[in-house]
Amino acid sequence: MAGGLALAPLAARLPVPSAAAASPDTAGLVADAADWTNADYWAFADRILERFDDRWQNDVGGYSPVRNPYSTTTNASLLTVHATAALHGHQGPARNDERARELVRRLTDAPAPWRPVGARRRDDKMFHTPGWTSSLSNPEAKQDKAIDPKVAEGLALAHRAADVIGLEQGPRETIVDYVDRCARGRFFRYPNVRLNQINWNCELYALAARLTGNSELLRVDYRRHVESFCRYATRAQRRDGTPNLGPGWHFTYLPQYSPAHPYNLDSAEYANETIHFILFHAQARRAGTTRLSGHAQRVLEAWVERVLCGYWTHAGYLNWDSGFGLGRMHVGKTWGLAHQGLLAIALAPEFHRFEAFAGWAKHFYDAGLATFGRLLDAESADDFPDASLFDLAQRGQDGSARNLWAARMAAHAVRAVDWELTSVKADRPPPLYAFDPDSGRLAITTPAYSTVILPRNRRAVDYGGLEPARLLDGRSRVAASLGGNTPASFGLRVLTAAGGELLDTQSGNTEAREARPRLEFMRYRKGSRQLVTQRARPYPRYPYAGTFDAISARGAIERSGVRVETVHRFREERIALEWRVRARTSRAQRWEVAFPSDGGDDARLEVGLRDGSIDVLGRSSRLDLADVAWFAVRSADSGYVVVPRMRGSLEAWVVQPNPRATAPRPGPSLMLGQRRSRRLTSVRFKVAIALLGPDQDPTGVAAALLDG
Repeated sequence: MAGGLALAPLAARLPVPSAAAASPDTAGLVADAADWTNADYWAFADRILERFDDRWQNDVGGYSPVRNPYSTTTNASLLTVHATAALHGHQGPARNDERARELVRRLTDAPAPWRPVGARRRDDKMFHTPGWTSSLSNPEAKQDKAIDPKVAEGLALAHRAADVIGLEQGPRETIVDYVDRCARGRFFRYPNVRLNQINWNCELYALAARLTGNSELLRVDYRRHVESFCRYATRAQRRDGTPNLGPGWHFTYLPQYSPAHPYNLDSAEYANETIHFILFHAQARRAGTTRLSGHAQRVLEAWVERVLCGYWTHAGYLNWDSGFGLGRMHVGKTWGLAHQGLLAIALAPEFHRFEAFAGWAKHFYDAGLATFGRLLDAESADDFPDASLFDLAQRGQDGSARNLWAARMAAHAVRAVDWELTSVKADRPPPLYAFDPDSGRLAITTPAYSTVILPRNRRAVDYGGLEPARLLDGRSRVAASLGGNTPASFGLRVLTAAGGELLDTQSGNTEAREARPRLEFMRYRKGSRQLVTQRARPYPRYPYAGTFDAISARGAIERSGVRVETVHRFREERIALEWRVRARTSRAQRWEVAFPSDGGDDARLEVGLRDGSIDVLGRSSRLDLADVAWFAVRSADSGYVVVPRMRGSLEAWVVQPNPRATAPRPGPSLMLGQRRSRRLTSVRFKVAIALLGPDQDPTGVAAALLDG
């Protein structure tokens, strides 16, 4: 198989003010344009803490369960909420001074969760002393680099609020001692770092400096970590390794391994966790650290832009691809942790190429909390949303993982207050894209929808090819599919007369080897019709990312004597899909294009005929495309309209795909194409699609597509 993807943003523009609010007929479809106030953040935190109330255990001084491997981090996040509420004089369920004092006592207990000394366990690769374990009550629990800074954050806030919550002198001194000792321990000191995630070290340095008044770690170790990260952002530190950032500025999870390693495909979650270290740069500068080198400054500016444009949707949800596959993707607690990257970007303007970035980051931040709030609304009054989103069955995502996710989101709300995020005015971004020249990944988000094309998946996930791999609406509800392959996803297949597959444009079995597909930027020169073309190169000064009015992705795949070219054009509210097939073999007898739905039996397909009638497509339906005006693909929670641009002697029918890991509840798929066998030589087929709200009339949407 050979494949490539060229990219052509048309009429690209610099950042502009966000568009007006959605019209009434699309209000349930498009991402909200909201700008939360401190009152909104407190109301959100109060809603979550109300549901935590009956999980408090007086006998152990913590929120249950207290022995599982999430208990330390969950309770630390809730201490962050209680302490911040006291610090800012909030009155509501988020405020509980007595519990704040108890949580300080519990989190400083030894040997669990505080481990001052101890022998290394063979299965604990992150063992360190002094430091915190993952369980409040199990001294043999494992450790993780992400636990210590979050415990330290909660304790540091309690120290700041000590007079308000009535914390005695002994616990105050213990907090200072433990946080400082942990930050100065060998595990977190430069040059030691787990993988390339320097944010955990840097957060501890900032907290220790604030508690002790000694800024040595922040002045010296912080800068060394940042400079080292940036030095190896574009070149590998090890002979057979990978730079910290890929050629398109995406994140590398395992820099000690080759770029072809599946884990190094990308990592939306770890990129946003790691970029959190820029939040402490201003504090380090005030403490006296010297200015970053020019190279480091350029790297961080490029990375901020790529993270902001390539990893988030307008609903504040991750535009999620990860080398870890479903081990990380669509896991609530992981999304909750990644959210911290947005706070850092919003409040670190020294790394912004455009002033608009701060407002965009705040929009994503607020929208993510609002999206969690909608998930919370769908649950009973005392429960939290499932820890695995979209009905995915992922191991380890039990009730305690639900608690951790909710606690993290509540902590994000109060961080916004404490870090004065309201000093930034949220601005809903225009449509955004990001492109990575090594994998060919093209991420798209607009207020109406989000999607991604992933030509080369390095076998890290079960989807990939030249088609939109998923389609979510502006509120991050699944409109078409979450992954999978044809026919559970968009895709064109060329078949033999007997039904054997010759080629699939979305097979999920894309090449693992590295490639550098050609990338073309084509813009009209101001005042002329002349096009400007630029080829992709690794580590450009400015990422292949930003705003767009329209963008074209051109791809090609060839196999078994058949070549298919795709030209997919994305606009703010619609997508035009085009396929060009050329066959040099007589075995190519049929072709078909799939338009998937999601939601199992709750999904359905509708058809609007040219005589004005509307019907539901069943499994035995078979239609001449010449009689059809439009199709409505209604998934369980969202949907889209399909308007064929070319009809000819083509047909429409329905198939039911089998479940896949990333398509666990596929609904029926609409199939368009040539069902009867005859020799293929050349085919060109086009459709236009637009998102459809759950209760929206497809007639108007189809009419708008025809007019466009």
